[in-house]
Amino acid sequence: MSKKRVVITGMGTVSPYGCNTEEVFQQILQGVSAIKELQVFPADRPFKRTVGAPPVEVPIEDYLPKIEKKEIRRLDPFMKYALIASQIALENASLFPFEENIDKTRGGVLIGSGMGGLSTIENNMYLTLEGYNKISPFFIAHSIVNMAGARVAIEYGLKGPCYDISTACATSSNALLAAKEQIELGKADFILAGGSEAAMGIPGFSGFFACRALSHWEGEPSGASRPFDKQRSGFVMSSGAAVLVLESYEHAVKRGARILAEFKGGATTCDAFDIVLPDLKASSAIRAMQLALEDADLRPQDIGYINAHATSTFQGDISEMLAIANVFKGCESTLHISSTKSMHGHSLGASGAFEAILAIMALRTAKIPPTINLDDPIDEVADFDLTANIAAQKNEDQMRAVMKNSFGFGGHNVSLIFTKYE
Repeated sequence: MSKKRVVITGMGTVSPYGCNTEEVFQQILQGVSAIKELQVFPADRPFKRTVGAPPVEVPIEDYLPKIEKKEIRRLDPFMKYALIASQIALENASLFPFEENIDKTRGGVLIGSGMGGLSTIENNMYLTLEGYNKISPFFIAHSIVNMAGARVAIEYGLKGPCYDISTACATSSNALLAAKEQIELGKADFILAGGSEAAMGIPGFSGFFACRALSHWEGEPSGASRPFDKQRSGFVMSSGAAVLVLESYEHAVKRGARILAEFKGGATTCDAFDIVLPDLKASSAIRAMQLALEDADLRPQDIGYINAHATSTFQGDISEMLAIANVFKGCESTLHISSTKSMHGHSLGASGAFEAILAIMALRTAKIPPTINLDDPIDEVADFDLTANIAAQKNEDQMRAVMKNSFGFGGHNVSLIFTKYE
């Protein structure tokens, strides 16, 4: 059985730079940091300095005016972000409003989340102090991680594959890969896939501080996320959502869709090593990239750009760089690498899809976004070009394919490959 070709026809995001994909990418190219100081903990009970990159808040009714105000008040932010990003993606794909010939039983939703409705959990835990009967009847429904995707499916009446994937920071990349496989097998014609996250409250910051994962940079907030730099001290949290419209090639061509890129390959592996730390031998990360290349029927030298996972953690950046150096040995003069998390922070379960959008924009424009705050690169970088501090313009012939890496707590590794549409 031959696999169906899978293409990208729409992209939508809720990000620290707003919701317009073109404008978001221009800000990223210019090296603009969205990271700022935040007031998360009560002023009378200070805990630690908090910096982050919250999304630009936009009224959901601007995008989905038919949703009732009382429901909007109940929705957890991670559900709101997913709904907005999905609407933008569908409009970008010229799928919405749906025409009568679009079979919604062949349309799916795979939107994951690493943390789910964390603010709903937090708010309802405070309510228990007044009595257990104060808990909202929507507490469970608005906190479990599958509800972003489920609410999107309900909004548009999409009755095809709809399930949640939650693999920490690899969540939305895994969702994209699973959606690709569903379409390849002929189980759906189109799928909204990606991730949504809203974890920038007291529980999120407290938990990540406790496991020593967050940056403790003492300078300007814009310098706190420093992927691949020797002065890195941890990641910087962000929130938001990113959704892509995946379609079978036949379905997209039949309806005259604009094709943004082809989703050529992908693979996922597991370290089976530690619940938090990456395996510094990087054998499973290496295998994920190799299998993705094999799935795409490409060679390492065909990749023009890698949007790295690189979160600015001590071991994570080293492990990924060792893996890239192994797989792409001999490609040092042609391959560009960057970690855009240096500017927009780490949106956890939404990060893979958001950065896949940036990688596709790089593919389409041949412009490589920079890694800012990269002043003293780690030794493991060797001779690779990490696009330090300034964006790069590549020859279009060298930008036929791009890779997006994602790695999550638990040892989850995902590599995705997108190519120019031929």
